[in-house]
Amino acid sequence: MRNWVATKGPAAANRDTVLSVHGERCLDADAKARELLGAGMLRLAMRILPLVCFVACCAAFGALCTAQEKRPLQAEHYGQWESLRGSGTLSPDGQWLAYSVSRSNGKNELRLKGIAKDAPEVFAMGTAARFTDDSRFLGYMIGVSEDEREKLTKAKKPVHNTFALRELATDKTVEIAGVSSFRFSENGEYVALHRYKKTGQKKGGSDLIVRDLSNGSEMCFGNVDSFQWSEAANLLAMVIDTEDMVGGSVTLLHADTGKLRVLDSHKARYTSLAWREDANDLAFWRITDHKPEDDEQPSHVLIACRGLTNDMSLPVEYDHVGRAEFPEGMRIVSRAPQWHDDGKAVFFGIRPWDLPPGSEPSAESESEPASSKPANGAKSLRDSLKDPAGVDVWHAKDARIIPQQKKQAGRDRQKSHLCALWLDQRKFVRLGDDIVDSIAVLEGGNHAIGRDTDRHEREAMFGPELSDVYVINTRTGERTRILERHKFVFGGSPDGKKVLFVREDTWHAYDVASGKTRALTAGLTGNFIDNQRGVLTDENRPYGIAGWNKDASSVFLHSRFDLWEITLRNGNVQRHTNGLSLIHI
Repeated sequence: MRNWVATKGPAAANRDTVLSVHGERCLDADAKARELLGAGMLRLAMRILPLVCFVACCAAFGALCTAQEKRPLQAEHYGQWESLRGSGTLSPDGQWLAYSVSRSNGKNELRLKGIAKDAPEVFAMGTAARFTDDSRFLGYMIGVSEDEREKLTKAKKPVHNTFALRELATDKTVEIAGVSSFRFSENGEYVALHRYKKTGQKKGGSDLIVRDLSNGSEMCFGNVDSFQWSEAANLLAMVIDTEDMVGGSVTLLHADTGKLRVLDSHKARYTSLAWREDANDLAFWRITDHKPEDDEQPSHVLIACRGLTNDMSLPVEYDHVGRAEFPEGMRIVSRAPQWHDDGKAVFFGIRPWDLPPGSEPSAESESEPASSKPANGAKSLRDSLKDPAGVDVWHAKDARIIPQQKKQAGRDRQKSHLCALWLDQRKFVRLGDDIVDSIAVLEGGNHAIGRDTDRHEREAMFGPELSDVYVINTRTGERTRILERHKFVFGGSPDGKKVLFVREDTWHAYDVASGKTRALTAGLTGNFIDNQRGVLTDENRPYGIAGWNKDASSVFLHSRFDLWEITLRNGNVQRHTNGLSLIHI
């Protein structure tokens, strides 16, 4: 028996889709149909695939072109560029951080972030943030935007900042306009606010407000030119400066009692208030009477006051005029006075007069005979020699080349010789001179380190700058040369008892009291000298000092890959790292 089976659907039109099956052998027509349908779809897909790929490529190319298209930055976008100004200020208790953010459009801001808060607070145009020592208050200045500044300038109005005081526990803020600067007292109980001078005022001081932070009460003082808080008590020193110098003085305010005391008063100006660290001792200068045309080189009188919590303490005054021990032809310069650690002496600088008082050239010496001037108005030979040559002339005896002379001209004009005044004995001791002219007082104030570079200045023309190094007794001025023709000296220890230097690629420590020297790194495996710099000199710079321990009994030194602790008393050595010094991280 013969059975015929026909497929259904579109495949029926195809003669190949009619199949015969004989006997027991039967073919599944549906499976065959599916197989043929799949083959047809595959052929259709092969025809469509190139078109699909083309469309996909076009779409991807269009998206890429759109992504690569860059629009130029507009002026309103510039303000999005921000940068941090400095490293910020951390409160003494470590709970608050204040930091400044600078923008390209001038819309700067101050941000205050508390550890317990999620987001920082933002203060527009804030700057100069400071915390009180007890971390109760934050003080900062509020500036003026560039747009507002431009408007005020066009209107010929003054541009003044505003002071803001924020209590951190309550978020309460007080603003005081017209403040140019501020300083908190050491314990954070008071703040001094210095206001701007009056419009058109050129000389003299301005108002100073002292605010009690506990209750908000204020005291105001006029004609204050400068001020400084003591670190040991709530004492505020103020320089009172009037426009005509009448009533000029240095006045002391005891903020706790409101009591005022005049420390010195003359028809003169005062400068350089200097408190001794953690003490109630104050030193300052009184500028000597002089004519206005001599303002470029005044001399000074030293005033030193000790124990200012005692109303009966008397100041020490040192005026060099007429004193036999003071070098002739010298004057005291305005370099800020420096206290001996125990308050027994004050250090200051002197230098020669550029034009000593009373030595102005006479009119006769400057006048010129009429016969020497040509009748036709042309310059005489004498006059022509006064004109600058227009060229730089270097002499073979000059140790410094002309560009170096020009670069260091400002430093040369400010150079001074260090001296000491021992207050109890009123003893003047000169420590520096034209030979040893670079001096640094060691901690404690009993000794100083001086350098003589002139002796080897000819060698410095073609090689490294070398110097002879001296230890100077500040009580007597006696000098002891400890190094000759030396390059690297790194100052004294925190207690002032040791001087560290490098010689022949080895660290050494000089004991000031005994005069003995100990080699610190001799025999150690670390490389303490930076020989990687490739400098063609006789000696390369060491990797440096990392720090000292608390009592200055040991020093931490860097080698190329390690950090070493060396005890100065016995030379014991401890390597704190194993090829992982912090200097290289």
